[in-house]
Amino acid sequence: MKNPIYNLSILLCTTTLLFSVTALQAQEDKTKKEGLNREMTLEREFAPTVNDVDKVNSLPAVQAPVPKKMSIDYSNYTLTAEPQKLYTRLTSGDFSTDVYHNKKHGYLNLGAGSYTNINGDFGYHILNTATDRLNVFFSHSSSNGNVNYLEPAYNIDKAKMKLNDNSGGIDFSHDFSKFTLNMGAKYGYSHFNYYGQTFRPKTIGFTDLGLLFLSTTYDKRLDSLQTKNQTFQTFQLNAGITSHNNDKFGYDFNILFNNFDQKHGIASFNDNNTTERTFTVDFDFFSPFRENQKIGIEGNVNFLSYSGELKDTNYGSTTFETGYPIPAENHIEATLSPYYKLAGDNWHFRLGANAMFITGNNDKVFASPNIAGDITIADKTLLYASASGRLQTNSLYNISLMNRYVNSGSSTLASRNWLDAKIGLNCGAAPGFWFGIFGGYRATDNDIFFTLTTFSNHYRAILFDSKQFYAGANLKYSYQDFLDFTLKGVYNHWSIDKKEGYINCEAFGRPQMEVTTGITVRPIKKLSATIDYHLATSRYAYLDSDVKMKDLSELNLRCSYSFNETFGFYASLNNILNRKQEIFYNYPIQGINVMAGVNINF
Repeated sequence: MKNPIYNLSILLCTTTLLFSVTALQAQEDKTKKEGLNREMTLEREFAPTVNDVDKVNSLPAVQAPVPKKMSIDYSNYTLTAEPQKLYTRLTSGDFSTDVYHNKKHGYLNLGAGSYTNINGDFGYHILNTATDRLNVFFSHSSSNGNVNYLEPAYNIDKAKMKLNDNSGGIDFSHDFSKFTLNMGAKYGYSHFNYYGQTFRPKTIGFTDLGLLFLSTTYDKRLDSLQTKNQTFQTFQLNAGITSHNNDKFGYDFNILFNNFDQKHGIASFNDNNTTERTFTVDFDFFSPFRENQKIGIEGNVNFLSYSGELKDTNYGSTTFETGYPIPAENHIEATLSPYYKLAGDNWHFRLGANAMFITGNNDKVFASPNIAGDITIADKTLLYASASGRLQTNSLYNISLMNRYVNSGSSTLASRNWLDAKIGLNCGAAPGFWFGIFGGYRATDNDIFFTLTTFSNHYRAILFDSKQFYAGANLKYSYQDFLDFTLKGVYNHWSIDKKEGYINCEAFGRPQMEVTTGITVRPIKKLSATIDYHLATSRYAYLDSDVKMKDLSELNLRCSYSFNETFGFYASLNNILNRKQEIFYNYPIQGINVMAGVNINF
């Protein structure tokens, strides 16, 4: 196997050479780049409303927090702008922020509710001047209540769900005359239990030849080995520089170090942990010319390093063809994207390509287009299209963000998305009214899915080649400051290449249809009430055969009242329909629950 450090050196040298070539050209104002990005990503209706004080330079208005959400891996495949789709899992939550400037320096949010749900957010701006910003922040979300199984066995109809998530850090930036320096550090601590039921054989015996015999019929019962508490710890450092006044040459260069540690190595049923360290370099070097044109190169390089319990001993075979996880190994994943941009009065165009590299025992080199464009075809009517691809790093850390209940002893190969084509139309048809239609096709090799592990209650990450067609529409309506209404629906058609050992290959965990709607009413200036509903249908799980999951149907209500710019009160009622349902099969979510709290700006 080639030395990963050597490969990394080659990639960085190549990047430096390409960067030197592009430096010979002139550049376009960076605001045009930002404008193009906004045009292409369009509306981010489902973007997480997280109150990250390290990413804002003013304080949030006093208002109700949005209930704590849980990221779902399939969401990035269903939406045109690829924001992270969210489901309510806990009643505790972060601010739904409207950022505005005042003379106060900090905020505090405290909330508590049923199921022993507790939420807290704190942030303070130590410096907030024209040139310097220094922020500290901390967030807490926890739960310690019983949830009911959808299919209880052996009179065990419920289990205690334990969850304690904490994160905090510091962020600093300074504006020099020609560039901005950004630096930061963040620490995350997550403590939780595997509260799902364990699937075990009903009978275990020996044949006349002395061979172990396992029945194909399964019971569902708790196993003390699998309900031990797990702990994830994350430490991140980042630094970067962004150029100003890019008349001849511009750059955006960032470095991130991420250390991810797990207490228990579940794959081998022991306490040997796995530690993953990731070094990431992101850059964009560009040069404008002829006022409305730009040439440049973007890049992303990830070096992943592992130590501790690496080999997965629970599954036996680790061949790539079966879709099973593989032992973690040190390797590099990198993407280089040269591009050319051209802008007119009412249109934007990007022509480029992605060259993607993976080193290690499963080294790969592949490419995808990177083309995008939009045009204003009528007043407040935008037509857009794009064709691109990407390399998705399936690190232990990234997988834990998708599904924390995944087997933590092995990693998977990177997902290779070689085509992601989209087309859509956005139209502001009338004052206060906006609608959009969109559709797309996505083809991915080694797409990541999650299935339950036999004899256990944790998930494993598996890799299937997938193809997806999706189409949808959304609309918004606002009436002055009194009423806001949103509605969005997406239909997905999945095609999954069958792997050895699977009777059928569904897009496990991903819905065929998603519908989300919400309405906010403000009868008086200081009072607001929001009711929202989400539906996800035709989801499947896998445990020796396909399992049809219950449709997700969730209705939530939130109310808030601001006494003044300093104090506010909120209350929320979640899962009003009190449905027994699951985000991940065998891991039920909370029933009807309530939370109340206060927001303080100081």
